[in-house]
Amino acid sequence: MHASVVTCGSEYFRAMLEHTMVESGSRSFEMHEVQPRVLERVVEWLYSGELGEISDAAEGLALLEGSRFLGVERLEAQCVAWLCAHVEASSCVAVWAEASRLGCGVVAERALLVVGRRLAAVAGEAEFLGLRREALLELVRSEGLAVRSERAVYEAVMGWVRHDVASRKACWARCLVRCGWRCCLWSTF
Repeated sequence: MHASVVTCGSEYFRAMLEHTMVESGSRSFEMHEVQPRVLERVVEWLYSGELGEISDAAEGLALLEGSRFLGVERLEAQCVAWLCAHVEASSCVAVWAEASRLGCGVVAERALLVVGRRLAAVAGEAEFLGLRREALLELVRSEGLAVRSERAVYEAVMGWVRHDVASRKACWARCLVRCGWRCCLWSTF
């Protein structure tokens, strides 16, 4: 890799090559924070400026995280655009959760829009059923969750509870109350 190419496009590499490696006298470094395939894709992008093929949302999110860590802002913007254009019902909950974790509001909002449009289908997906209680509450209470009826949200929450009644039964009423359904506490399992 040529130092001039990577330092022009990456804040991380610029800092490392101009300061850290000069001070230590080393010409090599180890990177554990970024997956090897993601690092390879970022370096390819630094040389070409082309995003290339992204196979799925998980790869897009990994590349987004890597570009953010390495301070490659133009690649980050391309990843955000790709993710927003490719959020699907089958991955929207996972995309929302990961984009929220990364602090990428634009992608999280787009994923939330898809969740709202397809909530009945999404509520049966493994990613939705596997949400932690706190994440479920954050999702269903979000201002950006636009659904056709509150009943759909109620059914989704109850499906989440039924998925693991043994561990979730104790918190189902609290989930409904925190979501604003004080009058719906009579549901059966």
